[in-house]
Amino acid sequence: MITDFILALWAGWATQSFGVFVLVLLLGVFFWRHDRPFSSGVLRLALIALGISALFSLFGGGDDCDCDL
Repeated sequence: MITDFILALWAGWATQSFGVFVLVLLLGVFFWRHDRPFSSGVLRLALIALGISALFSLFGGGDDCDCDL
């Protein structure tokens, strides 16, 4: 959670928005582990999103894909 706080602080400062700061912290809480204070839930969430994106491109992707988000 310490890493998440630093990432949220940086994101909030870069966008100059308190809402972004709170949103990044809330996203980190979903993957927070009590036994590891330096683990990052935000980075874990980003890796999961990248993995899902890679699976879409491998198994369902192509030029004819209609699942644009």
